[in-house]
Amino acid sequence: SFGLGDQCYSWFMGEDVKLKYHGAEQKLVGSIEHSEKWVLEVDPVNGGMLSFESKFSLPVPVGLSYMSKREGSNYTVAEVRLNHDKPVTIDPNYNHEGSFVHISVLYQIGFAQPGKNVISIKTLDRRGEPFQVAGLFLCGVCAETGNLGSGALKFAGVASAVGEWKYPLHPETIKRPLRILSFGASTTWGAALDHRHQAYPWLLGELYIDYVDNLSVRATGADYPSICLESMIPEAETKNYDVIMLEFNMYGSNGFPLLMKRLRERYPDAVVVLVHLWSILALARDEATGMGPNQLGKGLNVNWVWDNGGETYNPRHGENCGQEICDGTLMEKLVQEAGGYIYKLPLPETPKIAIDNGWFAEDWHHLSPLGHRFVTDGILGILSQHQTDLLKQKQLGSFGLGDQCYSWFMGGEVKLKYNGAEHKLLGSIEHSEKWVLEVDPVNGGMLSFESKFSLPVPVGLSYMSKREGSNYTVAEVRLNHDKPVS
Repeated sequence: SFGLGDQCYSWFMGEDVKLKYHGAEQKLVGSIEHSEKWVLEVDPVNGGMLSFESKFSLPVPVGLSYMSKREGSNYTVAEVRLNHDKPVTIDPNYNHEGSFVHISVLYQIGFAQPGKNVISIKTLDRRGEPFQVAGLFLCGVCAETGNLGSGALKFAGVASAVGEWKYPLHPETIKRPLRILSFGASTTWGAALDHRHQAYPWLLGELYIDYVDNLSVRATGADYPSICLESMIPEAETKNYDVIMLEFNMYGSNGFPLLMKRLRERYPDAVVVLVHLWSILALARDEATGMGPNQLGKGLNVNWVWDNGGETYNPRHGENCGQEICDGTLMEKLVQEAGGYIYKLPLPETPKIAIDNGWFAEDWHHLSPLGHRFVTDGILGILSQHQTDLLKQKQLGSFGLGDQCYSWFMGGEVKLKYNGAEHKLLGSIEHSEKWVLEVDPVNGGMLSFESKFSLPVPVGLSYMSKREGSNYTVAEVRLNHDKPVS
């Protein structure tokens, strides 16, 4: 196998230029007898452009090959931009082969997205020789293992090419610990991993793991942290954060606007990243029957296709999804309006590619260790473009009136008084560490607490739920002497 393979364009030895270009002219460097080296010479006044279609279904590294001489020579310095990414400055005047020796140098300029990509090149000075491009290379196999660098091709590496960070980070890259806060559901919590610290929030902060607060909660949404933000944060009175990551899908969108508002009020300078994940289990459908893996099993011989053309946020429910946010673009807008950024797990052309990539655990729902490393690289790519904001001194805002929350769902102690109920584990610790108070079905139960607030405040009760038609007991709940709630 070639693995994910590669996609290369080279005209250096005289071949046709098999991609689209303008603002550049194909020229021969030297004489045919002694130096048959063909290049695209970029217009030094107006610049030039290359465009190509990536065959890959995920982002892959792109290398640009250009002509170079030793330091002090007179090649034009160029600014190269891939799509709308941060531009890369390339100075061809540095190789040490000798003052009369031309060599082509391969330099990573970023990551090509699936489908059409455009590279724009403009010159930054007017020296004797224009900027000369010798080839373009897409390295699919570099992305295959989750490590997007390529030692085999000796790419200059993202860190030196565009200032982009890669996992694992090195101490010289991060001059101080990154203070990381993460909220999300089971994948971000670390479900289906041998060790929870293989989850991407901890991989991001691996150098200084004690500075990572992964407060994700399995089988919940944004409503819990939106109400209980202050109660959940350890050392909440003084702790501040550089990075806040939020991973919630449609079913977890209740409370998301409030969570975003409260986070910005308390941590106004933190870099916020919305992490949009999806799962094969939720999106794959058999092309012939329309049934999913829950009905057909996780067969590798089934012709799996994406449900609803690959809509990953709300593939089936439209505007009446029954949740607070039915349109993923609205969630993204809330984050962007608060100065945050969006990371989306790329969706391959087919579910089979996602399976072959090894991004998902055996359940096809949670990410595998490889998938978490891939997501880590994607988020680091975003963070590395905002290093000034990331590492600057940050203000600490307000929790407002705050909150007062009691939760034992993840196995904590029940810190309020109760009777007529038993503290129990749902499922097994290995697969589903969810603790509840199970109310006596005959005599009922009671909880009591002291409110710290000097005025009446809303109270929410969190309880376990299943889909319509299941056999949970219906309950009547009364707060003090108020009218009961069913």
